[in-house]
Amino acid sequence: TTGLFFPAPTVSGFTIAKTNCANSTSTTTNPDCPNLQDTYTFSLGARADYTQIAGTYTNTYVLQAVGNPINYSISYTDDSGDSTVSGVPTTPTSGSTGTTGVTLSSATPTRTGYTFTGWCNTTTTESGTLCNGSTTPTYTAGGLYGIDQTTVNTATLHALWSIKKYGLTITFAGSGVSSVAVKSGSASGTTVGTVSASGGSVANLTYNTTYYLVPTFTSTNYILDSWSNTGSYGTLSSTTAINPTFTIGAGNGAVTITGKQNLIDLGYMQDLSLSTCQSQATGDNAIATDRRDGSTYSVRYINDACWMTQNLRITGTISSTDSNFSTNSTFNVKAADLKGSSYSYTEAQSHVADSTDVSASSSATGGPYTVNQLGVWYNYCAASAGTVCSQTQKNATEDICPAGWHLPSYNTAPGAFSGITSYSPAFSPIYGGYYGSGSLNSATTYGSWWSATASNASSQYYLNYYNGSLNTSVFNFNKSYGYYVRCVMKPPTIVNATYMQDVTTEMVNNSEELAEATLIDRRDGSDYTVKKINGALWMTQNLRFTGTSVPTATSNTTADKTLTYYQLDTNGTSGGKCYSTTGYSNACIKDSGNTTTGVWYNYYAATAGTVSGSSNSTVASQDICPKNWHLPTGPNTTSGTDFNKLVGNTTSGYQNPTTGLTAFGAVAGGKYYNGALYATGYGLWWSATADTAVTRYYLIYNSSNGQFNGNFNYDRYRYYGYFVRCVRSS
Repeated sequence: TTGLFFPAPTVSGFTIAKTNCANSTSTTTNPDCPNLQDTYTFSLGARADYTQIAGTYTNTYVLQAVGNPINYSISYTDDSGDSTVSGVPTTPTSGSTGTTGVTLSSATPTRTGYTFTGWCNTTTTESGTLCNGSTTPTYTAGGLYGIDQTTVNTATLHALWSIKKYGLTITFAGSGVSSVAVKSGSASGTTVGTVSASGGSVANLTYNTTYYLVPTFTSTNYILDSWSNTGSYGTLSSTTAINPTFTIGAGNGAVTITGKQNLIDLGYMQDLSLSTCQSQATGDNAIATDRRDGSTYSVRYINDACWMTQNLRITGTISSTDSNFSTNSTFNVKAADLKGSSYSYTEAQSHVADSTDVSASSSATGGPYTVNQLGVWYNYCAASAGTVCSQTQKNATEDICPAGWHLPSYNTAPGAFSGITSYSPAFSPIYGGYYGSGSLNSATTYGSWWSATASNASSQYYLNYYNGSLNTSVFNFNKSYGYYVRCVMKPPTIVNATYMQDVTTEMVNNSEELAEATLIDRRDGSDYTVKKINGALWMTQNLRFTGTSVPTATSNTTADKTLTYYQLDTNGTSGGKCYSTTGYSNACIKDSGNTTTGVWYNYYAATAGTVSGSSNSTVASQDICPKNWHLPTGPNTTSGTDFNKLVGNTTSGYQNPTTGLTAFGAVAGGKYYNGALYATGYGLWWSATADTAVTRYYLIYNSSNGQFNGNFNYDRYRYYGYFVRCVRSS
């Protein structure tokens, strides 16, 4: 029957012997007739000669077994359901043979993202790489297929695929993003590769598999702006999601990530406090609005002051309300006059940047600048709000800045131009030139800003930006020229205080956070800078008092004290007055002779002799500080101590400076013991709090990395010489 496969015969042939037995049912003992028959009947079929028909034969008949053809039909299929599959043979490998094997089709199918590895002959469920649980093919294209001579040879072969691996290239289109991690499973899953901000690739990612992209930002000042899929392979799930997915396509994919500044709106410039600026405007992403005209400016805390980092652009009639002038109730700044041919000392003139100025700045480094970036050029009469409008040497005490802000001075103090020249990137200087004689000059090479400080009758000092550097200058330029204006916040002051001993609790409470003052110690006339930090007044310079008389009227003692001082740097032997057990009961100091480092005190001297002996674990309630001030309590790991309030947390170990620690103004200077100075890269300050009977907690500053530790409790014996900073609590 056509289509059946018959096994090959196993007998080559045999002869049926002739018989003389009678065709009778009678019993006989004739050995040639055991069945009492002489007629044989054959039913022909498998393993028979198909040329004969079934029937009854007599006499002699030779039966020959012949080999029947073995038919086969081998089909091919793919189980993936993928429309990209092609090249699967549509014509079966079929025929008949007497051999044990046939050659399969040599065709090699193709599929996007996969490599064809061969055929398997069992039913398969497509799973990307497996054929009925196996990754090893049963047959290869053009290989030999074995013929089973004992069974039906109808078969279907299934394509076996291996998933390809590709890479993902990541580039960065802006600042703010330090790296991107490629993760599997979830955004918090296993990291399979990381690309840094310099860009790069992650290799061996599985085709048609989804991975999560997880960016890390350089600081909290930045957020995600966008993702983009710049390649033709793969699928990016979102251009704005913080952790989008990327599904790997058939090729090396590519994405670009862009960070942007996370703008912090600080409200109106006129309402902004220095403490808010210090805590919030630490990057180039803080903005504040001038209430007078609604203009918004970037602001930044730089070198202990809050600065505008964009040029002022107010013009027209300006009210003294919300302004830094009071001489007139209103003041008019004439716009565009500087662009004319005339210029004046006596008339307030300005020029607002326009498209011509933008075009002129186009070849400058960083240019072309926008109109808002360039802002307004003011002559000095305009910059000073009409208060300095003649050829007379005069500093500007009032100006065009918002209330609470002012023109910077020319000196090295915080908020002055000389103090900002080392902070060029933070100041965000731009070129753009200056106006003089009705024309724009040096548009691509200079940027210039007015100061409040007069140089002579016709000229004021100014800040000059040239060749990538900031410099304070005065040349032949005069007050009739048009320069930029950048305002700086006025530092708050501590009210009604001249002497340290006179500072009251009310003064502390009524002073603005980060308020500064220079106060005098009545005992020796030394002056110290002090600052309000996290609710208390701190000395921001080391104590320098070395008087032998410590009177209770002006000192933090309950009775007058008289001290005899020994020198920490001359105590070279164990028998000296400042070493080990003797150092616990002698006042030992070392005066550096300068206001930066001050004086090293052992603990007996620091406490005005009130904590004495080698076994004394009392908290120091009296000390060498001015009256109403005291040694700070510690450590910072205990809530409510002075160190805790200064540091701003209860974290142990070294840590980066917080707002309070930055304002503290730490200096390195080392420590004295056994006659020598050690650890000069560190600053160390005594606390009033005992650790053991012989040791005290202290604040330590590491100048190499700028970190602090307010919980140090080793290597701090009381005979060591450390610094003293006094605090006035609220």
